[in-house]
Amino acid sequence: MNTLKDDRSWIIVMFLSIFTLGIYAIYFLHVQIRDTNIACATDGKRTPGMLKLILLSIITFFIYYIVWDIKLVLRWQAYVEKNGDKSKYSILIHVLFTFVLSPLLIFPIIASFLRLSAFNQVCETYNILGGETVTIKDKYSVDNLWGWKESQSVKQETKKNK
Repeated sequence: MNTLKDDRSWIIVMFLSIFTLGIYAIYFLHVQIRDTNIACATDGKRTPGMLKLILLSIITFFIYYIVWDIKLVLRWQAYVEKNGDKSKYSILIHVLFTFVLSPLLIFPIIASFLRLSAFNQVCETYNILGGETVTIKDKYSVDNLWGWKESQSVKQETKKNK
């Protein structure tokens, strides 16, 4: 069975992000993308990888990031609710705390705590359900942090399935 880590600590994530000057935050974002794509594989959607996220965010002056982020939280919420649980984090609270009230620094901090809690809930739900085997899990490996191997592994997997 594939299990996902579902007990991440907000304090440790924040400490490592500050200590590494944001490098851990970027890595952790990759972990969220990878684990979301593994846990929510049955919904037929795919959260784009870091390369696309970074490039399109820069090109669109971070409008792409806002849309991407909202879609990610909506995907978490739909996955948890589809599997019979109530999501710990609503999209309304996410948008309000992360984007609207962001000048008041306490709200983005609260939002990051709630976001991590929701991510842990997605991983916990996946683990409780027994974890579905994802046949193309190499696509989400640490080696593929930027998404470069993605098209190659999808083509290979498609050929194998035919």
